[in-house]
Amino acid sequence: MHVIFDQANLNTDLALDPAIVVPGHGEVSNATLIRDVRDYLHHVSTEATRLRDRGTTEDEAAERISDSARSRWSTWEHPEWTSFAVRAFYNGHSAA
Repeated sequence: MHVIFDQANLNTDLALDPAIVVPGHGEVSNATLIRDVRDYLHHVSTEATRLRDRGTTEDEAAERISDSARSRWSTWEHPEWTSFAVRAFYNGHSAA
């Protein structure tokens, strides 16, 4: 599995400063949503890489990062999805 987190595309989207953002799921929002998603993916990818490089197991990394993400993005629906993102980044990612 190869996951690509392209921060440049999210930054380009942010530069457009859209008044309305219609996500693939969830509520219609504004540019804040793009910033939050960018920050979330950066957090998950950097923490997964850091923990993997320190020898933390995939399960431990998923639990730790999921807990920290739930604290930081507490209003987001489906916090259980963070575990899937952690595992994807943990098992071979490419961050741009």
